[in-house]
Amino acid sequence: MKHVILGLLSESPCHGYALKKGISPALSRKQQVNDGILYPLLKNLEKSGLIKSKLKKEAKKPAKKIFSVTPKGKKYFLNWLRQDNDEEEVLYNFMLAEPFFKQCMFLEKLNPKARVTKLKDYLKKTQVKIKKLKTIYQG
Repeated sequence: MKHVILGLLSESPCHGYALKKGISPALSRKQQVNDGILYPLLKNLEKSGLIKSKLKKEAKKPAKKIFSVTPKGKKYFLNWLRQDNDEEEVLYNFMLAEPFFKQCMFLEKLNPKARVTKLKDYLKKTQVKIKKLKTIYQG
C-alpha cells in the first residue's frame, strides 16, 4: 500500500481523502482502504521521511493536510519500481489479497479430484480475463 501512496503522491500532492478516492477504484469492495489504515500509514511515511505534509487553509472550511513526496520518497519509490517482483513480502501480500490464493493455502483439505477441478476452473477464468485484457490493449 505504501508504494501505491508514494506513486500517487509522485503524480500530484493531495490530501488523504483524495488518496483514498484514487486508490479505491483499483480495489475490490472487501479491500477498500479505510481511515484506520490510511492515516496511520501516512503518519509512518511522514515519520520515515518519505512524504511531508503542510496545512492548506480554505475559507470557512477546516484546514486540509496536503501530502507530497520528498526526494527520499521519490528515490525509494523508483528503487521499488525497478525491483524484481519476486520479493517475499510482495508475494505474501499478494497471496493474502487474492481470494483464490487464500483458498490454495488449504487445498489439501479437498480430495484430489476437487483440487483439480478448482484449479482448472481458475485457469479457465484467468484465460477469459487475459482475452479481455488483450482486446482492451490491442483495441
